[in-house]
Amino acid sequence: GEFIHPENSRTVRTLRAWSFEPASQTAIAETIWEVLGADRQVLERLESGPTRLHCAFRFEIEHLLARCGFDIEAVYGDFLGNHLSNDAEEMVWLAGKTLRKTITAGKIRSRRIHRTG
Repeated sequence: GEFIHPENSRTVRTLRAWSFEPASQTAIAETIWEVLGADRQVLERLESGPTRLHCAFRFEIEHLLARCGFDIEAVYGDFLGNHLSNDAEEMVWLAGKTLRKTITAGKIRSRRIHRTG
């Protein structure tokens, strides 16, 4: 993609190459930014990477949260609370955990943290 640089008003072209290592669930990204002149000739080239990102899958996170004693309340596709879909850029979890279990007269009682606001 391209964007206009906010400081010098030049066009900046972004190029990104991705690879994936299935065994470690790692995505590797390398990024190049090219500052273009009026004739679209490259004036400056900046490179970044490789950047390694661990990919966590939905059911993996569900499993890990459950193993740590969390109850999953919701999963969203962004921080605005939109539906999780294959097009979502984020995976946002709302989970609660039982704080303390006490035994009183043969009954187990749990206390939970609840969101407010």
